[in-house]
Amino acid sequence: MSARKDPFVSNPIEGASSVHLSILPSHDVSFHENGLTFQSNEPVDLWKELVVELACPSGQTRIEGSVVVVDCKPTEANRYFVTVVFTHISDQSQSALSALAFS
Repeated sequence: MSARKDPFVSNPIEGASSVHLSILPSHDVSFHENGLTFQSNEPVDLWKELVVELACPSGQTRIEGSVVVVDCKPTEANRYFVTVVFTHISDQSQSALSALAFS
C-alpha cells in the first residue's frame, strides 16, 4: 500500500542543501500573482532558493518553477507561514498561477 501524498509537493533546488517541506492541502495555500504562501512544519531560511512543483488534486493545474523564500513567520500552532516568490517560471505555469491567484 502506498502512502497518500499531499496535493502540493515541493522539492529543493539541485545542488542546494536538502530541505523537506511538509505542505498542507491546497486550501492552506494562498496563491499570489508572483508567488505563494503556505504552512510548513519546519522553518525555511530567508533567501533560500528552491524548485517547486505544484499539482492540484484534479491534475489539471500544474505549476513548476524556481522560488526564493522571502518570509517565514511562526504560527501559534508551532508551524510556519512561508512566503516564496517565483524567480523563474514558464509562461504556462505563470498563467496557471495567475488564474489561481485571481480565483
